[in-house]
Amino acid sequence: MLDPSSLQVEPFATPMSIKPGSVPVLASFYPDLNGQVIHPRPDGKQVRYLSLPRRSLPGSRRRAAVKALVFPRFGSGDAAGLHRVQPDRALERLAASGSSDRGLERADVAAMITLVQQRPCYELVYDRLETALELLDNVLLKPAQPIETSYPSPFS
Repeated sequence: MLDPSSLQVEPFATPMSIKPGSVPVLASFYPDLNGQVIHPRPDGKQVRYLSLPRRSLPGSRRRAAVKALVFPRFGSGDAAGLHRVQPDRALERLAASGSSDRGLERADVAAMITLVQQRPCYELVYDRLETALELLDNVLLKPAQPIETSYPSPFS
């Protein structure tokens, strides 16, 4: 969840639901995944639910600054890479990926505009989880690069 006043994110406690096709990919990262009970969801999909880490539970209030916006895309056979996304396109994708049931308020939209203007935005194309992690480490562990272009905010 994004705090529009600080532009920090805090944990949003919801368990990951793992579909059958993801089990072989994630099993090495979650050793007890194969032993998890399979549950039918209302949409008919069969999933395993992962327990939440304690630090993600409500009340932990751990917040973190947003260093970059990354839009992942799994593509079997696609060339893996981390590609810059222009702020206008990133704003479209960010707005479309919201997970809150409440409507967007002016402060939410202003925060999203500020994020795409001030943080680097990427599309992450990957076909293996290990590749995705390596690509992210190469970008996110480096010192932040200055943003070359600024865009006027419609809320100025």
